Amino acid sequence: MNLKFIELFGFKTFPDKIRIPFNSGINVIIGPNGCGKTNIVDAIRFILGERNLKDLRLKNMNDIVFHGSNIRNQSSVALCRGVFDNSSGANFRYKDFSEIMVERRHFKNKDTEYRINGISVPYQEYVDFFNESGLSRHYSIMDSSKINTILNYKPGDLRLFFEEVSGITKYKVQKRTALKKLSASRLNLLRVGDLLGEVGNRLALLEEASKKMEEYKRIEIEKKQYAFALYDRTKRKINIEIDKYTKELDLYSLKSAATSAKSSSVLNSLTDSKASFDIMEAEYKHRMNEKNETVIDLTKLNSAVEYGNLAAKNLESEILEKVGDITAQNKLKDEDVLKLESFKNRLISEEFDIKKLQERLNILKKLTEDKKSFVVKIKDEAKIIGNEIFKILENSQNHNNKLIFNGKNIKNIETRINDTKEFIIKISAEVNDAENALGEKINAVRNIAVVIEGLNREHHNCSQNLSQLSDELSRCKIRKDGVEKELMKIDIDISKLTDFIDNHEGFSEGAKKFLNAARDYEIHPLSDLIEVESGFENAVWESASGILESFFVDNIADAEKALRYIGDNGIGEIKIFIPDKRRSKPFNGKNGVGKVDEKLDVVPLADTISFSSRKIDLEDIGMNFYYSKDIETVLKYIKEKDFFPEVNIITDNGTIFFSNGLIISGRDKNIESQNLLLNKKKLSEYKKLMARKQDEFNREDLLFNERQSAISKLSLEIVRIDKDIKAKEMEELTIKNDIKYLESQIIKSKDRLSILKKESNSLETEKVTAYGEEERLNKEIAILEDKLKSKSDEKVIIEKNLRNLETEFDRAKEDEVKLRIEINSAEQSINFLKKQIGDLDSDMLNYDKRIKSLVAQKEELKKELERMTRSLSVKQDDILILNESIKAIDGNIHDMEINLENLKNNINDMEKDMENTNRQKLNIERKRESVSMRIKVNGEKLSELDSDRNLSGLYIDFSAEDENFIPVAEEINDEDIRLNIEGLNKKIIDLGDINMNATKEYNGALERVDFLNKQKKDLESSIEILQGIINKLDTASKEKFNSVLARIRQKFNELFVFLFDGGHADILNVEGKVETVDEEDGQGENNLSGMEINVQIPGKKFSGINILSQGERVLVAVSLLFAVFFVKKTPFCVIDEVDAPLDYANNARYNRLITEVSNYSQVVLITHNKKTMEIGKNIFGVTLRHPDISGIVSVSMN
Repeated sequence: MNLKFIELFGFKTFPDKIRIPFNSGINVIIGPNGCGKTNIVDAIRFILGERNLKDLRLKNMNDIVFHGSNIRNQSSVALCRGVFDNSSGANFRYKDFSEIMVERRHFKNKDTEYRINGISVPYQEYVDFFNESGLSRHYSIMDSSKINTILNYKPGDLRLFFEEVSGITKYKVQKRTALKKLSASRLNLLRVGDLLGEVGNRLALLEEASKKMEEYKRIEIEKKQYAFALYDRTKRKINIEIDKYTKELDLYSLKSAATSAKSSSVLNSLTDSKASFDIMEAEYKHRMNEKNETVIDLTKLNSAVEYGNLAAKNLESEILEKVGDITAQNKLKDEDVLKLESFKNRLISEEFDIKKLQERLNILKKLTEDKKSFVVKIKDEAKIIGNEIFKILENSQNHNNKLIFNGKNIKNIETRINDTKEFIIKISAEVNDAENALGEKINAVRNIAVVIEGLNREHHNCSQNLSQLSDELSRCKIRKDGVEKELMKIDIDISKLTDFIDNHEGFSEGAKKFLNAARDYEIHPLSDLIEVESGFENAVWESASGILESFFVDNIADAEKALRYIGDNGIGEIKIFIPDKRRSKPFNGKNGVGKVDEKLDVVPLADTISFSSRKIDLEDIGMNFYYSKDIETVLKYIKEKDFFPEVNIITDNGTIFFSNGLIISGRDKNIESQNLLLNKKKLSEYKKLMARKQDEFNREDLLFNERQSAISKLSLEIVRIDKDIKAKEMEELTIKNDIKYLESQIIKSKDRLSILKKESNSLETEKVTAYGEEERLNKEIAILEDKLKSKSDEKVIIEKNLRNLETEFDRAKEDEVKLRIEINSAEQSINFLKKQIGDLDSDMLNYDKRIKSLVAQKEELKKELERMTRSLSVKQDDILILNESIKAIDGNIHDMEINLENLKNNINDMEKDMENTNRQKLNIERKRESVSMRIKVNGEKLSELDSDRNLSGLYIDFSAEDENFIPVAEEINDEDIRLNIEGLNKKIIDLGDINMNATKEYNGALERVDFLNKQKKDLESSIEILQGIINKLDTASKEKFNSVLARIRQKFNELFVFLFDGGHADILNVEGKVETVDEEDGQGENNLSGMEINVQIPGKKFSGINILSQGERVLVAVSLLFAVFFVKKTPFCVIDEVDAPLDYANNARYNRLITEVSNYSQVVLITHNKKTMEIGKNIFGVTLRHPDISGIVSVSMN
């Protein structure tokens, strides 16, 4: 199926209807930039159903309509029509048509119409036509934007493109339709199931409602009988009342008739009096009107007299004006008589002169005609010679043109020879450069191998150093971890000791509770204030006993508060001390020491104790002890003296010797863990040890970090070396590929060099032939120039004689013209005089007529003045008569007013009598109306009773049984009947809502259950069929897609190798989710694999799509799209300036590819490349005839 032609009207820059025919081969469209070439491509897109504004290069759809220019109005519609030749009988819906016309129209600010063979179709059917015929706006049109779009496709978009190419879109549309039907069927099946459940539930309700309805009917029949009996009884009572009031109404009617007769008599008299009054009043009004009319006539006569006097004065003035006009007209007439005589004399003189001029003109005309015939004869001779000269010049010009063309051909051949030689030199240089580059690349490979060897040695050395540093780092880490563990253990001990001291763990529970209690005064445990010299902790702890748990307060008031708290809370024994409150101090340590110092070798314990925050006398708290290192010394002293020392002594092991002979030894509080003072000493020693270990840890940590830093640097260095090795290996591989590429290029260049040398020799031969042709043409031109010279001389002589004759003829003609002008001027002067004479004769006649008319008007005015004078005299007499008539009418009016007053008094008396009679009649009528109202009320009751009977519907169909119930009901009073009816109504209310159609609905529900069961079976069968269709569509689309894609991949690789002279190309699957948008509901997602284009260009290591040049991108896209063309066999394809980035060699391959495609597809090319133009069979030139208006010029090529 080929595109025969397209027709455009009002489309973009084509306002006029234009037809563009296309051949079956290659059609080329050329023209300057901006002339509208791509608008033709847009028209084809528009015809193929494109609606994307970006692809159509529009901001909005109305821009597609021609918007007008300086010389053309804008269009209201854009029409594009394409006619396809279907003589091959493509197998699709329109296969029976030999020609198929598709048409698309867009109306400005309105909708778009789609037509196929003149029949309007919806958009989807319009697009389906192209899909079925193998045409597609997605791949049948190729331009630079399409190339970039395809190469920049995401994997999912590229897969959708290949699905469109493979033709499985129709399967997907059918699958979507089937899925929608399947979904609808499932929903309908669920709905049918719901309906079956609803109808099943409703059946039970309807059965119960049917039983209620039967009960309701029974109650209604009984109620109807009671209601009818009550109705019959009530109706009979109302009829009796109506008969009674009817008799009273007849009596009041008789009284009303007698009153009416009396009223009629009085009314007749009153009517007669009013009639007389009305007659007299009418006469009175007549007289008044007559008087008024007479007054009006009098006023009119007075006005007419005044107007007549004024009109008479005006007539006198007009008569005087007419006399003046007659005098002026007589004067003008006398002046025109003198002018008329003068004009007649001039006319006679000029008519004589014109006769003489006519005679001269006849003589000149004869002389001019003789000269003219001789000039014509000479011109014929000159024309013959001119034709001969023209033929000679034409032959000469043809030879000169051939000579010029031959010269240009020679220059062209020489240029081509020079270009070929330059190209030979260039290719030779390229071969030399390539060979030099090849040598450099080989040397570079060798150098890179040396560098890689050096890098490998460096890598080995760094690896050895890294191994040594790693061993040192491990040893350093072991030492560091050991110190860190010791630090942790010391830190734990310090924490325990700190908690022990801070929490006063050696205190009793009562002391702890007292210490932690809330208070508004200060207390201080002695253990927090005391500081002991090193080595005396045990002695002080044992000697102090429970004193260390005592609490210091500042005054007796604070002590009182503390005692109150201790008594209230029962916390046990608490020791409280108030400093500086002892009156006498019997013990003096220094004196005692003096007595026993020498023998016992003791030290006052007070000298080893100090206080941190306040001054406390140890004697005040009973710590009057001395310290001795050795218990044996004290025991020896006691043995020698046979009495205890005068002071209390405590030894190093905690044994206490009191001066009163008491010895205490081995007490429980000697446990070191409970020794608060000893724990304080340990805490201080642990802190010092912690500081030393922390310094040791810091040194090991610094060493560890130094080793770790050195390892990191070495690792980075090894990574760098690895990268350098890989880079050099990659560089080596790239250079080796370049070497292969250079070797192939050298072979190709040498082949091209051989071809160019042959071409150069051929051009030299053409040059010799062209020079021989140039010499022959020069000889023929010389012969023609000699003939031209002789004929030119002959022509010069004839032309000279002709010029002399033409000069004489022109002079004679000029004299003739001057004479004709003079005669014409004289004739115009005579005609003017005749006109003046005629005008004066006419004026003379007009003067007489005007004078007669003025005289007649003057006489008529005089007569009018006389008539007006007589009329004024008559009107003045009429005024006197009217004044007398008004006086007589006034007398008659006065008499009538007296008579009218008397009649009015009589009428008033009669009206009073009439009023009394009417009052009596009104009273009777009121009583009568009252009786009528009672009759009416009873009638309304009866009607209401009948209406209620009819409205209720209970008394319409009475059976004989109902009629027989009336005598039975006579024994029941009205109240009991009403109570029975109310009871029946209550039973009806208790029944609730009654469905009168319950039985009918119950039967209908049974029928609906049968129908729904049948529908359910049909839907289940339909779902099974649709599922099978979907599975078949999936299988068919998958097989077709894989088959077409395999062929495209194979062809893509073949074309890629052809265009790039090597390399490899393929289309790969990429796993992932592919978003697909449903055209109907706008959503969907398929877990499909995407597609990716993978190419490897010869001579390049990396050939990703994004790093290719524009020319390479074009070749990749061309090989892919042409692979599609070869596989899909599209009826025609449009290619818009794709070859722009291609060089000479690639363009030649591109042209060969297009020529091959044109063997089975129609091709439309837009190009600026001359080589591409050469392959076209039909060339169209697009021109810009006027601003914004494009035109077409077509040329068929052999």
